[in-house]
Amino acid sequence: MKKIQSASFAVALMFVAGSSAQAAIQIHVAAEVRDGMVFIKGNGAARGAPITWEGGLVATANNGNGSFSFFGELPDDCTGALSDGNETVSVEVRDCTS
Repeated sequence: MKKIQSASFAVALMFVAGSSAQAAIQIHVAAEVRDGMVFIKGNGAARGAPITWEGGLVATANNGNGSFSFFGELPDDCTGALSDGNETVSVEVRDCTS
């Protein structure tokens, strides 16, 4: 019985450690067109990580909470790749026409 409890605790500990270590990039202001550029604001990036949009450096994530915001080039297909070097997400730009 003691071995089962120890194994259950170890599995639970791995789950908690794994889930807290994985930050997911979240967009808080919908990617939108402003003056011919795209504006994006979000968090959940790796703290202090370089933020890239369509492969180009556009910002650095905040060291405290991983937040970021930037203006970037509007992609031709109205969908862009946002990355913090650990995770890349596809972002659709609102009110965009290709």
